[in-house]
Amino acid sequence: MHSTRRRVLKMLHDHILDVEQAEELLDSIEAAVPDSTAQDIPQIIGDSAPNQEFLRTLKKIATMDSHVLVQGEPGTGKTLTARAIHAHSRRSSHPFLSQFCGESPDTLGAELFGVDRDDKAPRKGLMDLANGGTLFLDMVEDCPPDIQRRLSAYLEDGYFSREGNPRPIFSDVRLMGATHGGLKAKVDEGAFQSLLYYRLGAVVLQTPPLRDRPEDIPTLVAYFIKSRADRDGRSPQIATKEAMELLVEYSWPDNVAQLAGMVDRALSLCDGDEIGVEHFPDLDQKRALETQLAEAETR
Repeated sequence: MHSTRRRVLKMLHDHILDVEQAEELLDSIEAAVPDSTAQDIPQIIGDSAPNQEFLRTLKKIATMDSHVLVQGEPGTGKTLTARAIHAHSRRSSHPFLSQFCGESPDTLGAELFGVDRDDKAPRKGLMDLANGGTLFLDMVEDCPPDIQRRLSAYLEDGYFSREGNPRPIFSDVRLMGATHGGLKAKVDEGAFQSLLYYRLGAVVLQTPPLRDRPEDIPTLVAYFIKSRADRDGRSPQIATKEAMELLVEYSWPDNVAQLAGMVDRALSLCDGDEIGVEHFPDLDQKRALETQLAEAETR
């Protein structure tokens, strides 16, 4: 955008354009092209080898236009991953919408596909509203069989129909689904439609668990501390060496989401400038118990 602006200004300087023509051209360019510096591109933090490999794969996937299945343990950032793929894709200037599929199965069809019945005004669903962009289906394995069938049909030809009206509607939407894993087993059991699995899972991206990248924990902790400080309008605190060692040693079964919650709780407990081991009482107690058990086994 900035290089285009410079070229227009040079044309103005060289008398190829007059002032009014230059202003009109710049206005039309700015209206057609979004300012990429203003876009909210999600940050996936960490310099570890597993995380860097994950980011390289993510950016490759973003340049494609395939539908994507994001797979990973709870708390590994599957929604953040989907947002990052969208933000780095050609669809970034269009909507990113999401739907949690794990509840309200009776109304899921209306939410996704909209409603068009004779007794009511038509209501657009997410498939309409996300046209040109991305629709993220969290816990996609919880979709009822009828929704699975309709999503699979959409992935085949790009058409869907609203509740109450069979008229086909075209929409250009990139679908992304998220699952904790085990979706193939559900296919084998007949609990998830195989066509939807293979169409949606043409590209699968696995989010790495935090235990596989413990070297990213100090960076993540610093990020969470600064985010909280910025939100509270205060100077950021620091974690002591002992506290950081405690955090790095822990296995984090609920991954980054659990770490973020623990740090936020510690900041609420801390009145001073340093976050210590005492501000992570649950982890400290678990470490003490594990140490006692280890010592008992060696006796």
